[in-house]
Amino acid sequence: MKVENLLLEIDALLKTCGEEKLAEVFHSLYQRYQTDKDETRSQIFRLYGGMGSFNDFTLHDTDGSPLIKENEELNRLRSELYKACQRDS
Repeated sequence: MKVENLLLEIDALLKTCGEEKLAEVFHSLYQRYQTDKDETRSQIFRLYGGMGSFNDFTLHDTDGSPLIKENEELNRLRSELYKACQRDS
């Protein structure tokens, strides 16, 4: 799958789960990717590093319980995005 599509899918999933601020980050990355792929790929790779990074992020219900199905989808998309960025470089 293309980087652009994955960014939009992650954006939509995050919005569906009430994570508007993080969704905005991915929408912004989608927009920037249209004009500067190399720099945007670098920004995406930086999201994956260190404690508290996008790799560690999990989706939760309003009562604090993890959203199992949505987190499985997020993990799949997160992995595909990283691989797509590697292929695109």
